[in-house]
Amino acid sequence: MLTAIYTIGLSILAVQAVIPQPGESHTLWAILFGLILTWWLYTDRGTREFKLPFEFDYFVFIAWPIVVPYYLYRRLGRRGLLFGLGVWGLYVVPYLISAFVYAVVQIHAYR
Repeated sequence: MLTAIYTIGLSILAVQAVIPQPGESHTLWAILFGLILTWWLYTDRGTREFKLPFEFDYFVFIAWPIVVPYYLYRRLGRRGLLFGLGVWGLYVVPYLISAFVYAVVQIHAYR
C-alpha cells in the first residue's frame, strides 16, 4: 500500500513536471519502507520461531537491501531470493513508474 501511495504521489508530480528534491520525500519514503520491513520481519520471525540475534531488527532497518534477502533465503531457500528481489522491486517501482509517466508527458507535450 505504501508503494502504491508513493507511486501515485511521484506520478502526480511527474505529470505536473515537478521534479522533487532528493531529500524531500525520499527520506520519508526510505524511513517508512525500512520500518515496515522491520515490523514485517519481526512479526514473521515471532510466529515461525526463527532464532536471530537481538540486533537483527536494527540491521533490517539500516541495511534492508542485504539483510532482507538474507533472511528470506535462510527461511525459504532459493525461493526466498525471489521474494527478496520482489522487496527490492517494491522499493524501486515508484521511481520507475514516475520516470515513465514523466517521459510520456514530455513526449506528448512536444507533439
